[in-house]
Amino acid sequence: MKMLGLFSAIFFLSTSGCAALANESGFKKCNDQSLLINFVETERRDIWGFKNHPIGKFSIKNISAVKVRIPIFESDEIPFIYGRNFEWELLDGARWKPAYVVIEELAPPDGKVDFARNEERFLYSPIYSVINDKKRELDQKLRVVVKDDNGCVYASTPFTLNPAQKELK
Repeated sequence: MKMLGLFSAIFFLSTSGCAALANESGFKKCNDQSLLINFVETERRDIWGFKNHPIGKFSIKNISAVKVRIPIFESDEIPFIYGRNFEWELLDGARWKPAYVVIEELAPPDGKVDFARNEERFLYSPIYSVINDKKRELDQKLRVVVKDDNGCVYASTPFTLNPAQKELK
């Protein structure tokens, strides 16, 4: 059921009335914890019954002195950042605005990934809607915002998807 919900719930949101994880949504930014999050690449995997389906790969490194825990769900042994703890944002002028939100998660996460100090791991996100958004410019700055198990939020380094990634179908 997660597979079907995943595709039906990742969609483009208009920016009216949507609070991003990192701004007025009530989540906290924690000064004693820090994650370095970078977009690595778009991978193609046979997943959810689809051949060569695009998913986004993110490098996440704990650069703080305390352990950080990120909720995940697993599909075909691939660790995805849990939908309620993850959001896509687009740079609109000087402000980041929510864009592609995963909202289908009604079930609790499958597990959690602990990041010890200086530990780096790779986690994934569905990326099909981002790649195939015909309204998004090729040079549009994107970032992801991740919420940890304590409610702290972390934004990735801004990135763009190159034309080859935009054309994935």
